[in-house]
Amino acid sequence: MNYSVKIQMGTITVKVDAADATLIRTIRQKCKGFLCNKKPDLTVQVKSVKYTPYRGKEPELIAFQSCGTIALSKKKVQARYIPKKGLFIIKIKKMANESTRNKVFLYAFRLLFGYYLIFNKKGILIHGTGIKHKGSAVILAGASGYGKSFWASFFKMNSSFFILNDECIMIEIIKGRIHAFSTIFLGKDEMKPRNGSGILQRIYFLPKRDRVVAEKIEGNNHAGCFISMLKNSFVASELVRSKSPHNIPGLQKNYLNIVLKITSEVQCSELKSLQAESVMSAVKEGLFHKNAGKERNKGKKSANQKNNSK
Repeated sequence: MNYSVKIQMGTITVKVDAADATLIRTIRQKCKGFLCNKKPDLTVQVKSVKYTPYRGKEPELIAFQSCGTIALSKKKVQARYIPKKGLFIIKIKKMANESTRNKVFLYAFRLLFGYYLIFNKKGILIHGTGIKHKGSAVILAGASGYGKSFWASFFKMNSSFFILNDECIMIEIIKGRIHAFSTIFLGKDEMKPRNGSGILQRIYFLPKRDRVVAEKIEGNNHAGCFISMLKNSFVASELVRSKSPHNIPGLQKNYLNIVLKITSEVQCSELKSLQAESVMSAVKEGLFHKNAGKERNKGKKSANQKNNSK
């Protein structure tokens, strides 16, 4: 007997099917705000197996196959995305610890969901904390250990802000506009997933807490913003560095075009100071300056018009 649950992240509805009733019950309990009854865009089939055939010496092996599937192989999990069928198949090694099993499932699901977004030109998953106020949102992006969960807890204490997530934010392009959405992929267990979204106004890249930023990435430094986005988005290293001859046609191109679109439309900069006052003022500036993106686009248009007139 199979059990199922439907969740929605952004505009995408996902149906999770599993024979394990405990897994489905856990998803229902932890993701209450994401539950829905819409027609699914994507189906995830979760299966428990005695073992997972693991190949390769690397801790993680991503295989791009010519038949149009994306596969993940790890010691505790095997996963496959079949784009033509809109299907994820996740095989998890049987284990007594439910908490570990849930983390393994979410890890495989997040990785394949990131590929799904890129393959369908919908958006990307970025490593960061999302902060929302009314209809606007900003992202504090950074790798593990850069203080994302700390800043999520810091802004959570202020009732004016809504925390989208402390680990993984979904950036989706809808009718040409850039939106930031909550996801079910959390960094800290105490940060309960809450469904929400906002029009993305700014992306701030967090520096390491033990180093001083030598050079600030300004909004007009498009190359610097582009590189920082590549570093902080999920599945970036696999897509950019992969030398597999069986790479899925157009996947890398889709990914780079999406990042280019985001960095062109949204103001990006690197925080120079990690003092609470500086970070708070930067977040407030991004949330309350709603016309920042429009002004930037107007500046580009006026510059292009001047060049054309010359």
